[in-house]
Amino acid sequence: RKESSAASDVYKRQVKAWLNILPSSNNPALSFKVLNFLKQLEELQTISPEYIPTIRDFGLAHKSASLYLVTDKIDGKHWGSLEVLSDKKIELIESLIKVIEHLHGLGISHGDLHPENVLLQQTDESIKIYLIDIPDFSADINEVKNNRYSPEHIDNSTPFERDNFAVIRMASELLDISWGEESEDYSCLLYTSPSPRD
Repeated sequence: RKESSAASDVYKRQVKAWLNILPSSNNPALSFKVLNFLKQLEELQTISPEYIPTIRDFGLAHKSASLYLVTDKIDGKHWGSLEVLSDKKIELIESLIKVIEHLHGLGISHGDLHPENVLLQQTDESIKIYLIDIPDFSADINEVKNNRYSPEHIDNSTPFERDNFAVIRMASELLDISWGEESEDYSCLLYTSPSPRD
């Protein structure tokens, strides 16, 4: 019993539920979204990337008409909230880039990447990155988006493009670089906003 108690302290769970989700033949659009969401969860659970909280359970609870997801709860600080030494900031940014590159390499995007969706966990030797709210579900037809961390042509951008833009913006903020401006300390870094696609 003591071992069980200790384990419950280490492995904290987080439960997320979306209410009033009733897939049916009368609502094919919702059914399709739910099916894609569950498939993505199944894929992430199988692959279990180290930068995504472990998925423990998920599914549809028919009695309560809800879609649910159970993951490990990560204790950490949001991107930009953790004190990072100046000489470690580039290293942290490179780690975030590698995380997003790996995620995209799996054919998966976040789509709503911003500081509140990135948790940092300090260890003795490094800072571990976790992406949260991935995948996220919305019964609405439109995708979940945020304007500050998305390109100007947000409606014409893919989730992968929004992720890449968010990384650039979050990196600029971490380095205290004014958006669109050059930096004397980081002269090699300069971002030019791409023109909207035709």
